[in-house]
Amino acid sequence: MYRNSPNPNVPGGKSPAECMFGRKIRTTYDSLRPKKKDARNAANETERLRKFHIGDAVYARNFQGPEKWSSGTVLGKKGNVIYEVDVGKEIWTRHINQLRPNRMQIQYRQEAENFQWDILLDTFGLDDENVLPLELSQNMTAPHSLQLKPSRKRKRPNWLQVNPKKKNYDQIQAVRKQVEFDP
Repeated sequence: MYRNSPNPNVPGGKSPAECMFGRKIRTTYDSLRPKKKDARNAANETERLRKFHIGDAVYARNFQGPEKWSSGTVLGKKGNVIYEVDVGKEIWTRHINQLRPNRMQIQYRQEAENFQWDILLDTFGLDDENVLPLELSQNMTAPHSLQLKPSRKRKRPNWLQVNPKKKNYDQIQAVRKQVEFDP
């Protein structure tokens, strides 16, 4: 108790511990008092909420072929973090970690909705009947800047062919022998 009590003989009326460490030290009384803000609650507040709604435009992780991400639309939700995504002719089931919002398509929709057609029509002297609404294709290809990892060409592994009659499998010698016999 003494080291944490303010001392009038110390400059500034600080406690000996405060003078030594430059801050107040924790005591048993500090553990009895409630904390100002729980650290776990603070972490949860800063965590971004990931949620998609039916009809949202998303990029879904593609595990087939060279394209890493495919554009699609959320069809439904299965559980807390599993979504069904319509990608072209297929319906994929993806975890929320394998989905990214398609901000380009959202931006195009907002621009099309906010566009003032009457100003454009007045400028060119056109009728309202000739205006066609802007349609967005559902199968927009993902931009190359969306790739998170560099894509590289992968070689097939050179599998070891097991032969019980062989005593060792020195591949370097086998390559040398092939080179020597090739005319």
